[in-house]
Amino acid sequence: MLKTSKDISEEISKGAVNAFLGEGVLFDGNLVFDGIVRIDGTFRGSIKSSDTLIIADTGNVEATIEVATAKISGTFNGDLYASKKVELYSAANISGTIRSDILKVEEGVTLNGTIEMGKGGLVIDNPQDALGNNDKSKLNVPQRNSKQKKR
Repeated sequence: MLKTSKDISEEISKGAVNAFLGEGVLFDGNLVFDGIVRIDGTFRGSIKSSDTLIIADTGNVEATIEVATAKISGTFNGDLYASKKVELYSAANISGTIRSDILKVEEGVTLNGTIEMGKGGLVIDNPQDALGNNDKSKLNVPQRNSKQKKR
């Protein structure tokens, strides 16, 4: 789980977090950064980074986000594009679209929206081939009708 707000000053002094938007703070605008940014307050707008965004349990973000990694345990509403991965922790409340190759979701997350996975997507034409045998009872995957168009 993400650390509490009282641990932030230690994280910043160690260089673990480059910027911090504290609880009770409202920011409306565009945020572009390198390094790690943690949001414990309210943010509305757009966020771009080649690094990591953390939305802590008290964080409330309504935005279009483009980052490498997102770690969320707060509230997020909008579009999230992560080039590496998204981690959703148990207190997270998510509404919107998430696009990433890797998605980690803990039990307890509320997730309403669309998930688009990149390289991880897989279509199995013949489920028995995936099993290495012809026993269809061990795999609960609907078979594609041979008349349906392949992707």
